[in-house]
Amino acid sequence: MPPKKINKPEKGVYGIDPAWGLGEGEGSTFVKLPFIWQAGGDVLSPDASTAKGYLDSPETKKALKFFSSLYNEYKVAAKELPPEAFETGKVGITVNGPWAIAGIASAHPEFKLGVDYDIAPLWKGEKQVTPNGSWNMAITKASKHPKEAWAFVNWVTGVEGAKVWYQETKNLPARISTAKAFPELNQYPMNIFVEQSSKFAKPRPVTPAYPAVTTAVSKLFADLGVANRNVDDAVADAMGNIEKALQKVKK
Repeated sequence: MPPKKINKPEKGVYGIDPAWGLGEGEGSTFVKLPFIWQAGGDVLSPDASTAKGYLDSPETKKALKFFSSLYNEYKVAAKELPPEAFETGKVGITVNGPWAIAGIASAHPEFKLGVDYDIAPLWKGEKQVTPNGSWNMAITKASKHPKEAWAFVNWVTGVEGAKVWYQETKNLPARISTAKAFPELNQYPMNIFVEQSSKFAKPRPVTPAYPAVTTAVSKLFADLGVANRNVDDAVADAMGNIEKALQKVKK
């Protein structure tokens, strides 16, 4: 396990922060689900009707055991890290998105890309998978101007609007054609994020019960990392909560 070579907990330095720490919430679910997907597992069935046979599959449990082992067996990941641990040399490898580049450059100009750190694609397990999903737009049913709202959504998600969206937000565009229009997105390091998102991205489950799903999944990972819970027990609890929520939306 490579992170062990740079792991020095006695000096407050850890090998890896694999998934934005151990906090709960939607951000936690977003960044931790690839552990399951990369191992060939999943949270729900393709039709999002059940977690049985998916969240409790051998592939999923193998991924969860590996995640727990980083904190509790190999101890290459810290259960608590100081802010900006990567930028200040307290962690050797971190997982983050393209938005982090500008943040690091602004807060720590002395910590230079290509000199002090570099960027590589997310690891590969049984398959290559990266998380998918960014800011979304919707039109409320109570809108007094739905036609005008739709005209704006249609424009900002179109070819020209997507260019403006990227220029103003620096969030990766949803269109490959837009990405190709910006030289910076076709050069290191942004080309890594574009390629990962265009070839290997997987969306989170789509279901009206998603709030319960994400709560259960983020708690599951926290239970394994922080409390070192038995994987079978933690999965059983998560599945119970998810199945109850799925049954409610079926009625």
